[in-house]
Amino acid sequence: MEEMEKIRRLFAESKLSLSSEVLERGLLVPEDRPLFESIYNLPFAGARLLSNPLAHKAKVVKPKKQTSTKKKKKANKGKKTPTSSRKTKYFSPLQMKAENDSLREALRLLQERYDRLDDSTTKQIQELTDEIELLAEANRYLLEKQAASHPKPSEDPLLVLQVPDELLLPGPELQINEVAVIDSAHSFGNLLSVSSHATKPEIVVTGGADKCICVHDWRTKTKLCSIQTSAPVLALAFNPKTEFADYFVAAGMDAKHALYRLVRQGEEWELETVWEFNDHTRHGAFKVAWSASGLLFATGSSDKSLNIYQCSQLVRADARDTHGGEKCEKIKSFYFNGTVEAIVFAPSPSTASEEGVSELSVEPSSHEVLVIAVRDDCYVHYVDCSTFEKERVNMNPDGIEHVSYTIMDLALSPSGKYLLAATDSNRNFIFSIKRNVVLRSFYGHKAGPYSQPRATWHPSEKYVVSNNEENGTIFVCSILVTVSYDKRLKVWESPLEKAVVELM
Repeated sequence: MEEMEKIRRLFAESKLSLSSEVLERGLLVPEDRPLFESIYNLPFAGARLLSNPLAHKAKVVKPKKQTSTKKKKKANKGKKTPTSSRKTKYFSPLQMKAENDSLREALRLLQERYDRLDDSTTKQIQELTDEIELLAEANRYLLEKQAASHPKPSEDPLLVLQVPDELLLPGPELQINEVAVIDSAHSFGNLLSVSSHATKPEIVVTGGADKCICVHDWRTKTKLCSIQTSAPVLALAFNPKTEFADYFVAAGMDAKHALYRLVRQGEEWELETVWEFNDHTRHGAFKVAWSASGLLFATGSSDKSLNIYQCSQLVRADARDTHGGEKCEKIKSFYFNGTVEAIVFAPSPSTASEEGVSELSVEPSSHEVLVIAVRDDCYVHYVDCSTFEKERVNMNPDGIEHVSYTIMDLALSPSGKYLLAATDSNRNFIFSIKRNVVLRSFYGHKAGPYSQPRATWHPSEKYVVSNNEENGTIFVCSILVTVSYDKRLKVWESPLEKAVVELM
């Protein structure tokens, strides 16, 4: 111990900064060589050298006391033998400083991450709160609207199930005459679609498997014009508005559709492509329908989607300037669980009370709903064309979700109060808008799961017309335009009333 004190004093006098821990353990570094050799007059190589002694474990060896075996046993009695001795690590000040700096940096990064998460969470909570308030307001509005449209408690529930007399009284017997037949309306292939002009019933447009759209005058049996498309034409629909009757939409098997305009230049006719669309993603079934205003049209496809388009700056049929800056854009899309098989625009119904009796009335045509039928779905879907809110009505009166048929075609009655549905189960039926009560059912024709049933109304609303899967028989009509796989376009008429209806 005296020797160690002497060394410590000498080191202190020479102002060397060695820690007492190093001195007590006899650990020297190369920087101590001159002093060591001057004090002890010994070569420095004989000492223990460490480049960084404080970074290593230093062990002080103390002399062991001699104890007897009995004392060892007594001392160890009741003590547990440690399985492993814990080793103490020592760090230099520089290492400690570096470690502290690293921990401070990690803490700073964690704090910044926490601040970001706190800000984003606060923002999300605020957005969700705003959305909840908005949904609550919308729900309140819908409940008020639903309460206003529900029948009053005093209303007789049997009135809802009562079939109107106008659907029960039969019309006079009709005599059907074939007016015109146009053979080989297209160059080759089957005819797949047809539509009649709203103001010129003698003009019809047809689409075929030859990828052509042809315009015919069935009175003169002449082809007015044609245009080539990119795929077989599955659906055609003329604009029902008188002012815009020269416009029509055509849809192809390649999931594309386009807006066309029929233009007359003197004695010549031509088809002008106004706008082309490629918004659907799957080839196959395609449905097209126009609103009564002539400014909206909808398309449904086998990709289980429905798109609504809005047209503007359409050229009026009586306009002198035939070059317009028409615009057409998609404004809304809806998605379903199956193929969209049938669509039609209809007046929005409302419940009006007259003299204590509630009856179904029809609002002005400016407020319309889009009626949608989907494959393997027991619901009929309705989209409000003003708010684009969607609702659905289960067509099963008992409320179960069993699917016994698919509505393949929908037709609005001339009065706008009823819908005619053609199904794939050998049955057609009539029902009111947003009601699930079947007012009339029609059987006798054949329309199976793989058929393409179509149905339409007689203008008098006393008859309905339906195709037939077996032999192509068509019943009761006034003027009816049909196309079939015999490659013929036929026009039929009845002497009861001169009006145009169509069967696609």
